[in-house]
Amino acid sequence: MNVFVTGCGKTGAALADKLSEQGHDVVVIDSDENKFENLSDSFSGLTFCGVSIDADVLIKAGIRDCDALCAASSDDNTNLMVAQLAKTVFGVKKVIVRVGDSGKEALYNSFGFNTICPTNLTVDSFVSAFGEFTEESCFGMKNHTVRTYSMPVPDDFIGSRALDINLENDEILLSVINAQGEAKLVSNYNFVLNEGDTLVFARLVD
Repeated sequence: MNVFVTGCGKTGAALADKLSEQGHDVVVIDSDENKFENLSDSFSGLTFCGVSIDADVLIKAGIRDCDALCAASSDDNTNLMVAQLAKTVFGVKKVIVRVGDSGKEALYNSFGFNTICPTNLTVDSFVSAFGEFTEESCFGMKNHTVRTYSMPVPDDFIGSRALDINLENDEILLSVINAQGEAKLVSNYNFVLNEGDTLVFARLVD
């Protein structure tokens, strides 16, 4: 896959290194040539010095042959602009945007972009480390977005089997967290639901 990474700070460089390691053809764009020093010695892709929101720069870098673009700079506005260029002008099918301001993530999602918000990911990791589960989160899987969400087991389902739960299309019961905070992945729906259980669902949303 031919992948563009815009922004070669620590995050962009680490991403470019990983994609290169996995065998992708990677082009990294940054306006500061010194940022390319963040790339590892084993990076086998190409670097291009220029402003990523300039369409001419993107064309010279070869965006017409691009399969996916990762807007990974530390500036949200720049990431949004380059993502819009890639998607609407050049027809790049897969566009992933780094969003530093967690309050903007929903807005960026509304434009049809897959988003990565370091703030939200970090908060979710801290909460998980405390043994808690956030009520709702999303993550990308290939070309799709998976939403996970949780709810306490309804009173009228206590003592019933998980088989009795009516699931929506593209929805699964992913995990059950008991009253002691112990989680188990669901591999068999033939089990009894208990008081204090939290049900964790996953659903394909696009």
